[in-house]
Amino acid sequence: MPHAQDDTQHLYAIALSLVKYLGAQPATELVEAIGGVREVFTQPELIHQHFPRLSRRISAQLTAPSLLEEAQQILEECRCREIRPLFFLDEAYPSALKEIPSPPIVLYTKGSYTDWEGREHLSIVGTRGMTDYGRGITKALVHDLAECLPTATIVSGLAYGVDIEAHEAALEEGLPTLAVLAHGLDTLYPSLHRRVAERMLDQGAWVSEYPPGVKPHRGAFVARNRIIAGLSVATIVVEAGERSGSLSTARYALESSREVFAFPGRLTDPMSRGCHQLIEEQRAHLCLGARHILEELGWSSHIDQTGTAEGSSATPSVAKLPSTKVFPQHPLLTLLSEQGSLSADELARLTGQGIQEVSSELFDLELEGWIIAQAGGRYTLA
Repeated sequence: MPHAQDDTQHLYAIALSLVKYLGAQPATELVEAIGGVREVFTQPELIHQHFPRLSRRISAQLTAPSLLEEAQQILEECRCREIRPLFFLDEAYPSALKEIPSPPIVLYTKGSYTDWEGREHLSIVGTRGMTDYGRGITKALVHDLAECLPTATIVSGLAYGVDIEAHEAALEEGLPTLAVLAHGLDTLYPSLHRRVAERMLDQGAWVSEYPPGVKPHRGAFVARNRIIAGLSVATIVVEAGERSGSLSTARYALESSREVFAFPGRLTDPMSRGCHQLIEEQRAHLCLGARHILEELGWSSHIDQTGTAEGSSATPSVAKLPSTKVFPQHPLLTLLSEQGSLSADELARLTGQGIQEVSSELFDLELEGWIIAQAGGRYTLA
C-alpha cells in the first residue's frame, strides 16, 4: 500500500500535470524554485515571487480549486485500478524518459514492471498491415534478442501488426514487454488485444501519459510514439510504408539522440518503402538482425558470451518468406478482403468494436495505403 506522504505527492503532481500549456521543464523549474510540488499549490504567493512573468492562463489554473478536485478523483481511480503514477521528479520515474524534449510530468503504469534502470529497453515498431516477411522478422529478432541479450525489455504500442507481434514474441521468449498506450489505463485499445495485454501485466506493464478516463484520440497515437522512443535506447523499425506511424517513432528517437535501425525489404514492396527511406537518408542503420543491433550499440560482449555470434541474425530464418499481406492480423482488412466493400457501421457490427474505435483504425489504414474510402462512406482494399 502506498504511504500517505506518497499519495500527497502524487495528488499535487497529478494536479500539476493537468495544467494546460505547462510542460515538464517549466514545471520542474517551478517546483524546484518554490521548494516542492505541494508548495506550488499551497503557497501561490511564491509563484508570483519567483515567476512574475508566468502566463496568467497558467497561474489561474494553479489557483483553481477544481484542479485539485479533479486530481483527487484521478488518484482515487488509480488506487481502485492498481495504476501507479510516477512523478517526473520521483526516483522511480524512468531516467531515459527524462532526457527527451517533452517528457510527461506524470507517467501512469499498470503491471508488475519496475526495473526501469536495470534492463536494456528496445522498441520494436512497424506497420499495422504486416506481411509474412515482417512477422517472421519480428519473431526471429525477439528470439535472438532473448538469447543474446536476456536483460532486454521490448517496448511497443499494442497496435495491430508489428506491435502486437513484438509483444507476443516477447511473452513467448520470457522477456518483459511494455505497451505504451494512447489513452488512460482504465480502458484498452484495441480491445481485441486484451488477452495479450493482460498477460503483459505479469511480465511487464501498460504505460501512458494519460490519466484514467481519457479515451483514445488520433493526436494521442502520435504523441505516445515519443514515449515509446523515449523509453528505449534504440528503436527498430521492422516494416513501414511511406506514411506509417512508426516513422514518427523513428523521428522521435532521433530527436532524443537514440539509435534507429530499419530492416530492408524487397525494393518493390510498399510496406518497406518507409524503412528504405530511413536507410537511404542515413536516419537509420541498415539492420539484418540482433547481431547488428548489439554491435552498433557496443554490446558485442553479449554475443560472445552466449555463443550466438553466427546465429543472431534474424534474416536467414525468414529470407524466403513471401512478402504478402497478412489480413488475419487485422480484422478490418480480413472482413474487407472477404466481403469487398463495407461501411464503418457494418465493420463495427461485424467486429463487435465501437464505431469510434473502428473509425480510428480505418483512418490509420487509409493513411498507410491499405484501404480506399469510396463514395457513400464505404471502404475497400487498396
